Amino acid sequence: MLTATLILLIAGALWLAGPALSRVPTLSRVGRPVPLDDVTVIIPARDEAGRLPALLRSLSAEPPGEVLVADDGSTDGTAEVARRLGARVVAVPPAPDDWRGKPWASWVAAHEATGRTLVFLDADVWLEPGGLPRLVAAHRSHGGLVSAEPHHVVRRPFEQLSLAFNVVRVAGVGARGAFGPCVVTSRVDYFAVGGHAHPTVRGQVLENLALGRAFAASGREVRAFRGRGAVAFRMYPGGLGELAEGWGKGFASGAGASSGATVALSVAWVSGGLMAAGTLPLALATGSAWLTLASALVYLAYAIQVGWLSRRVGSFSWFFALLYPAPLVAFVCIFAYSFYLVRLRRRVTWKGRSFAVGETRGA
Repeated sequence: MLTATLILLIAGALWLAGPALSRVPTLSRVGRPVPLDDVTVIIPARDEAGRLPALLRSLSAEPPGEVLVADDGSTDGTAEVARRLGARVVAVPPAPDDWRGKPWASWVAAHEATGRTLVFLDADVWLEPGGLPRLVAAHRSHGGLVSAEPHHVVRRPFEQLSLAFNVVRVAGVGARGAFGPCVVTSRVDYFAVGGHAHPTVRGQVLENLALGRAFAASGREVRAFRGRGAVAFRMYPGGLGELAEGWGKGFASGAGASSGATVALSVAWVSGGLMAAGTLPLALATGSAWLTLASALVYLAYAIQVGWLSRRVGSFSWFFALLYPAPLVAFVCIFAYSFYLVRLRRRVTWKGRSFAVGETRGA
């Protein structure tokens, strides 16, 4: 009974780490029209024929001056889909040895862009009504590098397992970092800093973190936002294998790049949630009514907090928040898998490509 009580007290204390994981602001709404004629949207794409239509159709509602799809060796008709929906296709040649695919495709397309403002979007993203003006307005307000984490739209039960990853990733990047799926900068700043060709960026799996650091090192502003109501996506909807491979390809690297305080808060929050879940059966086993009630209340407190945090980053279900140990266990298992791939094996696979990680290529 003493052990269960101690674990419960620790879990209750660690619950306090939760609110600190939600400090990234939401993109502001704009009250007046924002001109988009000098905006170029760049979409690096490899085998994205199935995902591109949602993004390109959302752009057609509030069209920028130019939409470029950087076709990175696709074999599924990505280029044909892009042309049919009004985008200009940039054929990306094979990447040099010291580059990763996405930074290379982005860099090649940036040289073809004519707009004063560059908006880099992943192919699985789509914009909500008014989303592009909100992104452009945020950049014109802050300058430098502005990014937004798309709101994660969840449609199938297994996608609920991404819950903790989304919460921890937003906390890890923070308001002064850079999210990869949606990045806005000026053409002048992009090339002055070196963009995706920067020696610390071009060889990275998580190029967004390095790009944010490169902008900050140059003395330019770096701001990140939550994109709810402006930009959205589905992450790894292809099944559990894609989900594990997607999060596993670099999450351990991202944790290594986060501040020590953020990592400590994330570890505390996940650990506390799992301890709260484990205390409930221990309390039941002791037969103590007050300990069982206290354990149930702490579990419920975590469930409510998980639901609140997860709804800030995606359309996660309150029902699955009540079953929050499942996504937390998935987080721990996939993080361990990511640690193995990134730190021990030093090789990951994504979109049919296998490449080494762990070193800063091109530095």
